[in-house]
Amino acid sequence: MDSENNLTQAIVDGSHLTALRTGGASGVATRYLARKDSFIMYAPQQVHVS
Repeated sequence: MDSENNLTQAIVDGSHLTALRTGGASGVATRYLARKDSFIMYAPQQVHVS
């Protein structure tokens, strides 16, 4: 929204941003909550489908 005339400036689809945020939050949580002696055995590639 434009603060001067209160008109819409852009309309953006947020599904891609939401997918990135969800994946990022999971990664950060896993890093900080995992045991110190753990390691990655398999990391599947995730594909976002609209």
